[in-house]
Amino acid sequence: MSISGSKVSTRIFILALISTLLVIFIVATNALSAVEKQRQADNLYSVLELADKTGNLIRLLQDERDYTIAVIAFPDYRLNNGSSYTERLASQRRAVDKEIANYKGYLQEALETTLAHPDYYAQAQRFAASLSFLKPSRKQINEGKLKDEQGNWIANNYADSILLGIEAINRLVKVSSFSPELNMLATTYATLIQLDNAYSFERSMKLRMFRFGKVDHTSHGNNKADWRALQDLLLRFKTYAPEQVITFFDEQHVNTQQYQSIHELRFKLLNMGGDTIEKTPHTWFTDSTDNINNLRTVTQYVSQQLLLLSESEKRMAQEALIFSVIFGAAVLLVVILLSLIIIRSITQSLSYLNKEFSDIALHKRVDKSIPLKGPKELTEVTSAFNDIIRTFNGTLMSFKRAVDSNSVLIDNSAQSMKQSLDGISRQNESAIALTTSIDDMTKAGAEVAKVTNETAKSIQLVYVKSLDSEKLMKTSQQTMNVLLDTINSTHKQVVDLEKDTAQIADILQVINGIAEQTNLLALNAAIESARAGVHGRSFSVVADEVRALAGMTRKATTQIEDRILRLQSTSKNAVSHLTELQAHSSQVEEVIIEGVNTFGHFSTEMDTVSAMSQQIAAATEEQAVTMNEITKQVHLIKDEADLMSQSTKNTVNVGEQLKESGVKLTEFIDEFKLSRS
Repeated sequence: MSISGSKVSTRIFILALISTLLVIFIVATNALSAVEKQRQADNLYSVLELADKTGNLIRLLQDERDYTIAVIAFPDYRLNNGSSYTERLASQRRAVDKEIANYKGYLQEALETTLAHPDYYAQAQRFAASLSFLKPSRKQINEGKLKDEQGNWIANNYADSILLGIEAINRLVKVSSFSPELNMLATTYATLIQLDNAYSFERSMKLRMFRFGKVDHTSHGNNKADWRALQDLLLRFKTYAPEQVITFFDEQHVNTQQYQSIHELRFKLLNMGGDTIEKTPHTWFTDSTDNINNLRTVTQYVSQQLLLLSESEKRMAQEALIFSVIFGAAVLLVVILLSLIIIRSITQSLSYLNKEFSDIALHKRVDKSIPLKGPKELTEVTSAFNDIIRTFNGTLMSFKRAVDSNSVLIDNSAQSMKQSLDGISRQNESAIALTTSIDDMTKAGAEVAKVTNETAKSIQLVYVKSLDSEKLMKTSQQTMNVLLDTINSTHKQVVDLEKDTAQIADILQVINGIAEQTNLLALNAAIESARAGVHGRSFSVVADEVRALAGMTRKATTQIEDRILRLQSTSKNAVSHLTELQAHSSQVEEVIIEGVNTFGHFSTEMDTVSAMSQQIAAATEEQAVTMNEITKQVHLIKDEADLMSQSTKNTVNVGEQLKESGVKLTEFIDEFKLSRS
């Protein structure tokens, strides 16, 4: 259920609830802020205690360092009160050891009881851990050593630990950042600790200078550095310190005789270089110690002010928390009472209006006017409702007259719609006949398109076959050209063979002549060997062999001549046949060339026929598409005619229903009590 549909009392209750929740939220926010501030004040108080203990331990370490340097310079010297630097150093070491034990115990207890500001306690732990140098350093000092195994001055080990302690105190400034006043006072305290360290460093450094009795370059540089450091720290102190702290600082430190004397000495040393100094080192050590003690009085005062201010912040946070709770409860009570009063005053008037509205709704009293009663806002609502009733009354009267007039118009419209329905029916019958004729025409066109496409496909197939035949004729032409070249080459080779056989025949005749001559020579040799008798027998045998060889040569030559003659006859026949084959091949080549040319003309004609057949097929298909589109349009006309016929029937039915609704509406209006005025 939405708020807009709820009761007025519910809306007022929701509004009061929202206001209450808002007040509770503000009070809770302030309370949480006060609780957080109280928690921070509690944590700061414990941190301040640790910072105070850290400062005390730093001061004791500074004194031990300075007494250590004094013992190194003057081991047996006794001061005015009869004590020596050695005795004071021993006493200072005991005080440092005691304070370190207390410091570590307090730090351990604080770490076990609080989880706030872990970085601050971690820095304090680092400071406590760094104090482990004291035992070996003291042992080396007692042995008379000034430097450790690495060659570093043993007295400088104090400075590293002191700087860690000062860093821990500087973190106090971050811890107190939730309160501007506490933050400034914490900055003042940290500055005083640094100023104390600068005083202590100055005390030990100038002790060396006064020991030598003059200002060398090292001492002159240290004097300038000390002066600048002190001026910076004093400027920082006066920037952050509250007015009452500055006043206390001036009274307890700046205006004292020790400070004025040391300040004049510092200023004087700035302009000295290589000059002798009248002040003794022991007088300087005593005066500077008194000056440091005066400063520590101010530091202790600031530490107490920090603790007091922290307690004050804690009380203020508690008071703010109590005030937030009381204020929230009071505002909550006031909101609840006001909500109840407003709800009661509104519900009474609303009950009266509800009763009057119910009477009008139950008896349909459109002629009634509600009397104006109650608050101004509700009387305005009542007046507006009366205006609505009067307007509604006039509207119903006008509506009744309009309904009567519409009844006549509906009768006339129904008669016209019936006439239109008859005309549409006749139009529908004509559309059906036209649709049937166009469907038949479309089927015939589709059949023509089918036959045309098949004809185009056949022509295309013939065209493809003619292209294949043309390719085959061209291939045959190429093959015939190759065959003709082969025949020509063979004819040439056979002619050459005939010439070679003729030359061989000539050579055989020469060989035959040589064989005849050899035979005659062999015969003569045989005759001569017979004449020679016994001595010619061997020559006779040779002559017989030569004659036999000559006979064999003549016989072989005769056989070769016969074969050559047959070969010449065969080659002549081959030449004759090849000549005839050349002639026939030339004729075949001419026929093939003529066939290729004929197929070229045929291909061109087939291109034209194929293009024309494709155009005819495309035109036939386009005609078929057009006929299909005409068929669709005619069917759409028929469908529109059907829809129009149905719509007209529906309109006639709606007219009948509208007429019945007008009768019922007239009866409904007559149920209201209307004012005729």
